[in-house]
Amino acid sequence: DMLTSESLKERLEMAKAFTNDPAKNYGVAYLVLARESESESASGQKEQEKNYRAAIDAFTKELEKKNFPYRVSENLTTAVTIELANTLWNSGRTDEAIAMLKDINTELLSDVMQDKRLFTYLVYLVCTGADEEAHAALNADQLPTEEWLYFNALLKYKAFGDGALSRSALTAALTETESIASWLTRKLENIDTESYLFSDMTYADLTRVAWEATDGAMEWLAAHM
Repeated sequence: DMLTSESLKERLEMAKAFTNDPAKNYGVAYLVLARESESESASGQKEQEKNYRAAIDAFTKELEKKNFPYRVSENLTTAVTIELANTLWNSGRTDEAIAMLKDINTELLSDVMQDKRLFTYLVYLVCTGADEEAHAALNADQLPTEEWLYFNALLKYKAFGDGALSRSALTAALTETESIASWLTRKLENIDTESYLFSDMTYADLTRVAWEATDGAMEWLAAHM
């Protein structure tokens, strides 16, 4: 099908056929076109953004028409919205990307999608120096998961350097799990690659850029593992 075919040509041909047929105007077709768009040039980025926005609109209409639970619709449209925000971010439209993630209604999202939205948003804020907003967004989450603890440690280090508050925050994170630290620093010798948590690797891949954008943070983390 459009998402799983190994042939790029086949995926694009099917997607274009579906978007050109009003009876088959499926969101997945626009999503394929968006993901396969050439994104190096300004015209390519414009086309990619157009297809992402069309995918979000089509998915919302499809899911409402098929009477899927609203929760499913929100998760699906949010996942595509995050991809669109990443496209805007990568093209230098950082304020738009941040605003797009900030405006997402998270009330009906699954825990996994809430986390993806939150930590993508936090990474953007840290990378643009919006530290106060990042603190406020993180502290609005009342359930400090292991992922929360690591980002809290990063923000404490960014604010106070290698002090008592930041060390205490990092100790709390490491006590909860050292797996995330290993993935963040790519020191994988202590990880059982047969049974590691995929979520730890995914979280580390998502948030590593914020650690790398904070002077000395990655070295500080590695030194205390």
